[in-house]
Amino acid sequence: MPGGKNSWNAESVLKRLEDILAGKEELLILLHTHPDPDAIASGAALQLLLKEKFKLSSSIAYSGIIARAENRTMVKKLGIHLKQYNRIKPSRYDSIALIDSQPGAGNNVLSARDRCTIVIDHHPRRKDTLGDLVLINPEIGATATLLVELLKTAGVDVPADIATALAYAIDSETQSMHREASAEDIQAYLTVYTQASIRKYGEIVNPNLPHYYFLQLGRALNNALIYRNTITTHLTRIYHPEIIAEMADFFLKHERISSVLCTGIFRESLILSIRTSSERMNAGALIKKLPLVKDNAGGHDRSAGGVLSLEGMSAGEINRVVSSLVDSFARHLGHEDARWKPLLDYTDFPA
Repeated sequence: MPGGKNSWNAESVLKRLEDILAGKEELLILLHTHPDPDAIASGAALQLLLKEKFKLSSSIAYSGIIARAENRTMVKKLGIHLKQYNRIKPSRYDSIALIDSQPGAGNNVLSARDRCTIVIDHHPRRKDTLGDLVLINPEIGATATLLVELLKTAGVDVPADIATALAYAIDSETQSMHREASAEDIQAYLTVYTQASIRKYGEIVNPNLPHYYFLQLGRALNNALIYRNTITTHLTRIYHPEIIAEMADFFLKHERISSVLCTGIFRESLILSIRTSSERMNAGALIKKLPLVKDNAGGHDRSAGGVLSLEGMSAGEINRVVSSLVDSFARHLGHEDARWKPLLDYTDFPA
């Protein structure tokens, strides 16, 4: 099903689902490796739709970790049951739905050769994405928006916990409608917010933060470099991959900054996040131009992310890789001879 604004019809999608799910017994809903609120809520919403509309049982699985405080609180408070992919037997399921990602994107366990029964996503469509039902709309800000429309059209009553998850997913994915939010996102948010648990929503948005969060924040600030309207920072070793995107969002709040590159090392991989508020820059296109990232990267106009294998590299080689990424990032922004300086320069700060 092609992407594009208003290019999909929920009734047609439901009819297609009825056809392709006929005779199926159990479906695996697969999220991307380290699922964010959009993936988690969309998976839970699809599970609800399958149960109530098609009388089909399903399980939700992911292959990485959920470490960000907001995401852990969301899963716990809303009772969303997720399984670790390495603890299930994929062969027991007769169909797979991939949510908020696409086969071969590099952020899930599927290769580009794998064909899914269902693919639902809001990222730009990959040329090799295959599925019996492929619902992709890059013109909206959150995959959860698609699920809200499907549930509404199907006439499914959405419990408060699922409504809370969907509302928070759209809110967080669009940065409170500040980043890539469409009219469809706003309408979907208003639809589920009125059904949500405001108390639980508040607990998710304002979670208690673990000690290591402040350690990583301190390192991000101490390592941050600034040049004109751009900040880059390298966190070296990190506790979990989600912190990189979180820090990239954090630095973009600086009043003078319109572009951010944040990197960090998780196990044997370099995690990258790009954020921008500039109308002249496309983060998803830019990350594809950086050296050594290639297929394991992608994104939207305002945000992008990628993963680069560091297996077998020495500390010196890793430093050179990070430096080359920063240099390339600056060069593509027009900063050919960027003279970086520490963000935390206390020269003119009162003693």
